[in-house]
Amino acid sequence: MNRTIVEMDNIVKSFAGIKALNDVHLDLREGELHALMGENGAGKSTLMKILTGVYSKDSGTIKLASEDGSLKEVEIKTPLQAQHLGISMVFQEFNLLDNMDIAENIFLGREPVDRKHCIDKKKMYADAKKWLDKVHLDIDPKSKVSDLSVGFKQLLEIAKCLSFNARIIILDVK
Repeated sequence: MNRTIVEMDNIVKSFAGIKALNDVHLDLREGELHALMGENGAGKSTLMKILTGVYSKDSGTIKLASEDGSLKEVEIKTPLQAQHLGISMVFQEFNLLDNMDIAENIFLGREPVDRKHCIDKKKMYADAKKWLDKVHLDIDPKSKVSDLSVGFKQLLEIAKCLSFNARIIILDVK
């Protein structure tokens, strides 16, 4: 049986006094794939943005599986904190810089450095290739992002999530 890795319980979120979410519950188990479906304004993206630290919840609890498998309550206040907890999201609007290459986008802000504290481009391109292979994207990591199709950009975003060692990847698609 797959263990629960995320438990969101009694989640409430309001914007300007209007409830976007009221008493929402969501469990995610290891190895499962979920689709949240509903009309525009139903709160799907809001719930995922709470899980990824983009929004804060007004009330409710979020629990994540710890190393020993037990669920521990967490407060996710920033996207960086969510990434450190193993949660990443691919947004509808890609978070990529078109003027940079693929490897630079994957490792932006966390580039590998050598002993002289210079960017280790050889390692960066080799590591980028490893993450691209994981999503079956057979493309040169030195390629410019501006040259990629929308589908390739989406796979690049997933590869970037994997490079953060994400246990949970959320795709916010139209």
